[in-house]
Formats: sequence, structure tokens, C-alpha cells
Amino acid sequence: MLPGCCGSRLEGRTVHVDVPDGLPEVAVDPALVDQVLVNLLENALRYTPPGSALHVRARALPSTVAVEVADEGPGIVLAERQRVFEKFFRGSHATKSDGGVGLGLTICRAIVRAHGGHISIHERQGGGAAIEFTLPRAELPRGKAA
Repeated sequence: MLPGCCGSRLEGRTVHVDVPDGLPEVAVDPALVDQVLVNLLENALRYTPPGSALHVRARALPSTVAVEVADEGPGIVLAERQRVFEKFFRGSHATKSDGGVGLGLTICRAIVRAHGGHISIHERQGGGAAIEFTLPRAELPRGKAA
């Protein structure tokens, strides 16, 4: 499930993946959704202490599938949770030398919206940031029951 984005940057990190069998299908462009996951993982790596764990989970909701990437870092302050999706905005935990330019989450939001989904940020229980995006379930062919 995890894209091959981060190479050696994941060394020394525990990545907890919770993706249950039997998730409903979603009609998406796999390369674009892979880009969302890459951006979210790279942000988590950029803004969290070395050695801290990452958490990726997916779950079925009534009309969507939700995917969450969470970390154990300092989190994103409430006042910045919407602004971080704006072009070139970098949160208060960003440093000038971390390689980011403030477009990763803007791109994530555009991709998720283009697929009819939603993306949001909340505080991870136990500390850190959790970014969750939803994607609509694929339509079942007419005459087929769920």
C-alpha cells in the first residue's frame, strides 16, 4: 500500500498500516492518488522527529473510503489547519531549509477534490497531525446489490 516515495527516509521509522481486507473499490486515477499519499508521507517525515512512528489507515464509510496518514510530531495548530492547503503557505513548524515550498497539500486537495472527495486535518489522538481524505466508492453496476 505504501508508495515507494521515501526510500531511506523511512529507515528507523515504524510505519503502522491498518488497511482491512474487503475495502470497497473507488474509481480513481491510481497515479494521482499515489501522489496524494507520497505528499502526505513526505510531509509527515519532514515535520516529525527522526524515529517517530507514522500511521496509515483506511476504512469504509457509507458512501466513501477514508484514508488517513498520521504522525507523532508537533501537529498543526488549529489556526493553520485550513491555511496549509493554500498555495505557498508553510506552517509555523516549517524551516527554510527543509526543502518544502508550500505546494504539497495544495496539490493533495486539488487531486482529492477532482475525484469528488474531501481532505481535512485533525489532531491525532496521542499527539501529532492526522490528515484524512475521502474518496467516493465506485458505483455498482445497475441491478447488483452490495
